[in-house]
Amino acid sequence: MADKNRSTSNSTLATLFSRLAPRLLGAGKRMLGSTDDASDAMQDTFMKLWTRGGEMSEGMVVTAMRNTCIDTIRRRREVTAIDDTALSQTPENEIQEPSAGDLYEEVNRLIMQTLTERDRDIMLMRDRDGYELDAIAARTGLTEANIRVILSRARRAVREAYRNRK
Repeated sequence: MADKNRSTSNSTLATLFSRLAPRLLGAGKRMLGSTDDASDAMQDTFMKLWTRGGEMSEGMVVTAMRNTCIDTIRRRREVTAIDDTALSQTPENEIQEPSAGDLYEEVNRLIMQTLTERDRDIMLMRDRDGYELDAIAARTGLTEANIRVILSRARRAVREAYRNRK
């Protein structure tokens, strides 16, 4: 009986992946910078979820793909060695780009300061947690059209606050 349930869940997973493939590939390409890396991440995600078994939802697949991409980026950073002499030769007047962690903290702070609690919750559900619009609508009691408008306005407000900082 367990084998039958496992094959049913694997069939569901295969169906989810084939339906979500363009979206997953696009997101992976944006995060990793290349179609080949995104395709590899998609395959890794599929294999991880395939061996895990159990019930799968669209949100779980999207989240697993995002996490696989993040792991790939982290592995790249571990491999990249920074030469101390290169750091010491940086001109004093050169503007240093903020690190990804610093940028994340800055944007997170702006989200918390700029948005209302409702708008912040909706933005985080969509952009950080990967919820679909229909799931957000069900949780908030708003329509999907309202959610889209709120997301657009919230993103614009954070973008403007980021541009006007300091």
